[in-house]
Amino acid sequence: MSRVPTLYSRAFPSLSIRPHCRPLSLLSSGNRHAFPKTPGARPAHLRRPTTVQKRQITSWINSQSRVSTIFTVLVVLGVASTAYGLYQFYDTFHTWPPAIRSDLRAGIKAKHNGDLALSERYLRRALQTALNEPETLGDHVHLKLSGIAAALGGVLEDAKRMRDACDVYRAALGLLLDPSSLPPFEPSDAPDAAAAKAAAERPRTLPPLTPEDHLRAASLAHHLAELLSEYKDPTWTPREAREQEERWRTCAVEEAIRAVRGATPSAAAPSQPPLSHPTTPEKGGESEEVQAMLSELELPVWMRRTEVSAPLEALGRFYTQEGKVEYAVPLYLEALQILMPPALSLQAQGRVPSIAERCRGAQIMNNLSEVQLAGPQGPTSHAREAAQRWSRQALETARRARAEVPEPSSSKGWFSRLFSKDDRRDDELEEGLETCQATVVAALFNLGSLLEMSGNVTEAQGMYTQSWEEARAIGMKEGMREARTALRRLERDSAQQKEGARGKN
Repeated sequence: MSRVPTLYSRAFPSLSIRPHCRPLSLLSSGNRHAFPKTPGARPAHLRRPTTVQKRQITSWINSQSRVSTIFTVLVVLGVASTAYGLYQFYDTFHTWPPAIRSDLRAGIKAKHNGDLALSERYLRRALQTALNEPETLGDHVHLKLSGIAAALGGVLEDAKRMRDACDVYRAALGLLLDPSSLPPFEPSDAPDAAAAKAAAERPRTLPPLTPEDHLRAASLAHHLAELLSEYKDPTWTPREAREQEERWRTCAVEEAIRAVRGATPSAAAPSQPPLSHPTTPEKGGESEEVQAMLSELELPVWMRRTEVSAPLEALGRFYTQEGKVEYAVPLYLEALQILMPPALSLQAQGRVPSIAERCRGAQIMNNLSEVQLAGPQGPTSHAREAAQRWSRQALETARRARAEVPEPSSSKGWFSRLFSKDDRRDDELEEGLETCQATVVAALFNLGSLLEMSGNVTEAQGMYTQSWEEARAIGMKEGMREARTALRRLERDSAQQKEGARGKN
């Protein structure tokens, strides 16, 4: 009798092909002599599995169970995360009135789908509806109005329409700087005559600004200035472009200070900047007052010190580029006081600057090192010594802060991060680490340059080498290139000096 064929019997003994001539029944009382009685001649499907085969069967079943379990868990997590994301997306708009909610949701959805023109249309209609009926927004009217404007400006930026985006940001800032400048009522396409008349007769004023609103104004002005530094309006002369950038950078600084003070801003004329210039060293009264006030204040939870210091740092950088060092230094110092207050104030508040704040502080210290050499008298010996002190302090601060960054394994797991709403701290840590790493590279290079100016070639070479190694460790190609160029220059100068000495001999 021929043997019944089987497929993959060794790997999968339970999947052997069964004969078609008779039904399988080990308890059948039929012809018992249909198969030989010798064990070797029994068909594969009737043999009793050996111990090895039992282990293979158990292993295969367990592996299939594990795969099935993992697949089920992944499916459940995928469905749960999708449902949670949809819940968050729709729940976000519940704070908005119904007349605005649908347009906002449609505008954000169109942006995510890549239809920027449709997104702009919905967001513009939502903004106009909010301007027509600001009383329906409830609390935080200024934050909601400026939030819609910021979303619309972001869509215009994505569409590369920088001029239109700047116009939207200017209009939003106009409302924040002067709450009484609410634009006139604009009826909708299909207006209700009675409702339109009642809405047009309502007073067109907004409530006074809170400190949080001032901070929003500072953020908008800071972003507008950054946009103007990259986008040059073709109708402006270079001087007008610089004046516009300076205007909004100064506005950002003033609004940040007002946010801390909690004062009500005075209505600024659209044609005039809020401040002509920041306080200079010769006019140190207000500057010292602001420094003391900013460093001693315990800011609210929603107000990050890095957000308050950013406009001051940006305006200081602008004045450094313009060669106005006497304006830049006080701004850098004020920003540093915000991020890293003096020791006495730390004891009074019981608060230690965060890693991100110290990294930003180290970056400002390095900027102060560069400013010392940009003065009208040039890189004098006194200026070089001051620059070295700032560079060494920046290097020490950045290295200490970098060493305190927790390892990724010590953070919460991926499952917790999936459903966590508070990812801001992790983003701050990552941003702070990147700032510290870049500051270490820059501070080492600056120290090398300063030592080279002073004639300490050996120490300068060591600093350049460390800068190259740090840049290589983080994949910073620009830092590697600059350090390599400086090292080659030192080698070339050394070779020329040796050749000159041999020529004299």
